[in-house]
Amino acid sequence: MKKRMIAVLLLSILLLSACAGAGDWSYELPNGYEIWRINGESIVIGVRNGSALYPVLDGFVEAFCSGERYVAVRMAPSEESGETFFLVDTEGGASYFAETEDELFQTCESLGVTDLGDWIETQPAPKGAKFPE
Repeated sequence: MKKRMIAVLLLSILLLSACAGAGDWSYELPNGYEIWRINGESIVIGVRNGSALYPVLDGFVEAFCSGERYVAVRMAPSEESGETFFLVDTEGGASYFAETEDELFQTCESLGVTDLGDWIETQPAPKGAKFPE
């Protein structure tokens, strides 16, 4: 398991440092976080520190919604699990996992998160996405 996590992290770093592919874009979120479409395939959420990009959630972001502090993310099903959800605190850096959308909303309720808005699909690129020049 540890080797797999290291491999995923290394792959993420390589993907993020590679040249932009056709259809790549970025979308700004609160507090320096962004969603990136990388090499026309992966869609990940991470934080930018200067010119460096650091992935927070690796995989394929299907949709997201955000408020002033929190970002909710719906991840595509993987070989290990079905669709999963995360709530990311862009101020504190914490991520909360949820197996269902109802569980995600319960987490939001327990944290007092009320300003997320509607889901924004990542395919096609969301309105406001920035494309490399």
